[in-house]
Amino acid sequence: MNEGRPEDIYGIFASQLGQDATTAADQDLSLSSSFPMLKIGYEATKTFTVTGSGGPDIVLAEHNLGYPCFYMVTIIESNAVFNQPLETIVSSTQIILTLPAVGTYTTRVTAFRNRLSDALVTPVFLTQSKTAAQRNRDYGLWVSKEGKSAESTDLRDFTFHSGTRNLLIHQVVAGIVNPTNQRLSYINNLPYRPIYYVFASTDNGVTYRLLPGGNQSFPGMFQDVNGDVHLLGGVDSTMGSVWVFKDPMNPGASKNVII
Repeated sequence: MNEGRPEDIYGIFASQLGQDATTAADQDLSLSSSFPMLKIGYEATKTFTVTGSGGPDIVLAEHNLGYPCFYMVTIIESNAVFNQPLETIVSSTQIILTLPAVGTYTTRVTAFRNRLSDALVTPVFLTQSKTAAQRNRDYGLWVSKEGKSAESTDLRDFTFHSGTRNLLIHQVVAGIVNPTNQRLSYINNLPYRPIYYVFASTDNGVTYRLLPGGNQSFPGMFQDVNGDVHLLGGVDSTMGSVWVFKDPMNPGASKNVII
């Protein structure tokens, strides 16, 4: 077998512009039919004011997908003073901000169609780091949005463009925290520390809380030096959903390894 992709692997591969899709590292691909991507199901912005310290909870979005989903919340603008990371939870219909600080907020919520309760493992093909080549619009793959020109120079006009990177999902570990060691762990099989998100549920999967990072969270989570990610159970029957992406946490720091 040569240094390209394994011959029994087939599908659609689109590398970043200037890369050879047959030999590009996994993290240098913009699209691969072997790796799922985050599919946006709902987006919304909301402006609101909190007048009392520590509450009440604020419904940021009504996504109505019918299940707790992967989501991201961004504070676009706020005059609040935060003494701790913001806590958010997702249910089958809503995304909620809990115990917000006093202030006025404008938030952006993106809810994705990916379920938090579904475990997933993708293959590892090539993980060597590549040096980005000169970009060239004369080749590549791009799909414009309805009503937009494929000749546009504004990348926001495209549903997909091989000149930009997408977060390619590497693995999802979903389940109940191990009662023996009180952990739900992703054991890293990539030669670098990957980007990750961790969600935890203490009500049997009815709602999930996005953990804002570090051992300070409750339940807590952390990433080892070797890239293993651990969710620490705060209560009995804590459920977790650990999302790991192909992208290195420290871009350009990946080892030159072919798996």
